[in-house]
Amino acid sequence: GSPPELFERSDHPGKFKELINQGKAIVGTCHRCHETGEIGKRRRDVLAFFPLSTTSWGVAIRQSEEEALAPTRQLELRLLLIGTILLISTFSIMWIMMQGIVKPVRVLTSAVKRVAAGDFKTAMPIKRQDEIGQLSTAFYTMTQELAKSRDELVLRNEELSALNSIAVTLSQSLN
Repeated sequence: GSPPELFERSDHPGKFKELINQGKAIVGTCHRCHETGEIGKRRRDVLAFFPLSTTSWGVAIRQSEEEALAPTRQLELRLLLIGTILLISTFSIMWIMMQGIVKPVRVLTSAVKRVAAGDFKTAMPIKRQDEIGQLSTAFYTMTQELAKSRDELVLRNEELSALNSIAVTLSQSLN
């Protein structure tokens, strides 16, 4: 049906009379099922009624529920869209930040495995100003010191082998 006309007589006169006598205002929903133009089709309306204290009548305002709640539903959709965008953005930023931490740690882990296998030359410091950079620099320094120590041990072993050979030769010549 069509919306009620301005100053149209109400289709709930008994209910409104009771509310006027009680001086009570209400807000609720109403079906337009009793209107002749909408047989078989029920449409919900939001209905507000306020009795006037100086007269024996009141003011009723009725609007379709769909129309009355449209701004709220639009706000819900917008908030859902904005929330989804913020959630995706937050996860994207977190993923990017985590990659900034995980990638250098993986590089360090790989370098540690190579050093454990005896390759002291491939360790290179990661140039960063945070804790990962400090750890990388300390690891690089430690690797360089280990390489020097290994080289010294190899040199000492060669010297000892040479001395041992000389000692064996002298021992055989004395016997």
